[in-house]
Amino acid sequence: MQNIAVGLDAIELSAIAKASVVSKVVKEVTLGPNSKGVICDDASYKSGGVHEVGKINCLSLSPSVMRHSNMISSSIRSIEREDHSSRSVMKLMYELDQQRQMKVKDLIQERFLQMEKDSLICQSELNIKYDYIQCEIEAKMFHEEQQILHQLQEDEILAIQRQQQLAQEHRQHAQVRQKFYISLKCKKVCQL
Repeated sequence: MQNIAVGLDAIELSAIAKASVVSKVVKEVTLGPNSKGVICDDASYKSGGVHEVGKINCLSLSPSVMRHSNMISSSIRSIEREDHSSRSVMKLMYELDQQRQMKVKDLIQERFLQMEKDSLICQSELNIKYDYIQCEIEAKMFHEEQQILHQLQEDEILAIQRQQQLAQEHRQHAQVRQKFYISLKCKKVCQL
């Protein structure tokens, strides 16, 4: 009965308990349009006797039934107290659950903020690494360009030197040829 009592109010429990006591004694309809018109007063009800009103008997409860009724009433009162205490417990459990949910929500929010902070730190580190690598690439490209430019300058200097050397050789060759022609002319003139 206590399992059923959890969902019921005190008035409903009282009505059900009293109905269970009365239902053992009353065999016919007593309320509504189909009732037989039984009338009992409290004195005859408590005396435990049977009284006749019209053609229908009014039964009063025996002492054992009264003890049973008193036990049920006391159990109803205890259930009402338990119901009140269970409501208090349920309210307390609800409040604790609300507090737990708020703590979980706060922890989730804190974790989310920490993850966001970690993400920003990681993004910052990636940006620094990217900038460093970009600077290294630019420095390497600048160095390679400088090497190529230096190599081109050296090649140009060597080409100029080679050209000057070839021009020098050509002049020397021209001078030798000139001397040869002059010496040839001199020999021809001398031979004549």
